[in-house]
Amino acid sequence: MKIAIVTCCYRDRGTDEIEETIVKSGANGFPYVELAGPLTYMPSMIQWVDLQKLRQFAQSNGVELVVNYGPHIENANREKAVESAFHLRRAIHATKALNIGKLVITGAPRVEKRVEAHDSRIE
Repeated sequence: MKIAIVTCCYRDRGTDEIEETIVKSGANGFPYVELAGPLTYMPSMIQWVDLQKLRQFAQSNGVELVVNYGPHIENANREKAVESAFHLRRAIHATKALNIGKLVITGAPRVEKRVEAHDSRIE
């Protein structure tokens, strides 16, 4: 069994949750880290990450990056869906560049009228 530490475990505890998670995970015998934070799941943020430097940093700390959480897929309209596909492509590129075998993507909240009406009856 592989036990992985997710980068959001150290959110608001330091200045860089990814760096802090990698350092603490490696130092404490947890060699697997999942990337899940604003830099990975906010659309277009991953483009600002030096992927080669991140991969080398993880390796130098004895950590393997095993999962990348990418941005969700918008479904409000065609334009949002097309824009989401662009961000998804960036997430796929980053996942490959980091040599990560798994990319997690979720859907956005539904905006269909019947779903909203159904939800309001539940409350």
